[in-house]
Amino acid sequence: MEKSACRDILDAYCSSVRVQQEIKDRYLEVLDQKWDKILEGIQGSNTYKYVFLPSGLQFWLIIGRTDEYLLLPPHYCSCYDFYFNAVSKKKEICCYHVITQIICQRSNRFLTIYKEDGMYLEYLQDLLEHDQN
Repeated sequence: MEKSACRDILDAYCSSVRVQQEIKDRYLEVLDQKWDKILEGIQGSNTYKYVFLPSGLQFWLIIGRTDEYLLLPPHYCSCYDFYFNAVSKKKEICCYHVITQIICQRSNRFLTIYKEDGMYLEYLQDLLEHDQN
């Protein structure tokens, strides 16, 4: 996938959810700065959407080189970069996993996994405990 196509996808996403220009510009900065990692995530078939039925609750999972990252897009990623640079320092608006998820979702480059509602908390707890180790 070309970078220009990803910029178009991100631009369309920002327009569809009425993101302010400043936030859109910051998303595009992340895309430019982390392009190699984003491209690897898009091409790697490592983005998963978990849907729990019958409630429809969902979260996303991106499997990176060394870890798995829980996403509640577009406002949360369990990676260190998101916590350190977006939450703590407020230096960034998001991490590259969030941008990867947006692009994968809008270009249908992800796998959907369906589970029963009773598994929702168990999956979240497992992912969060994994992040703490």
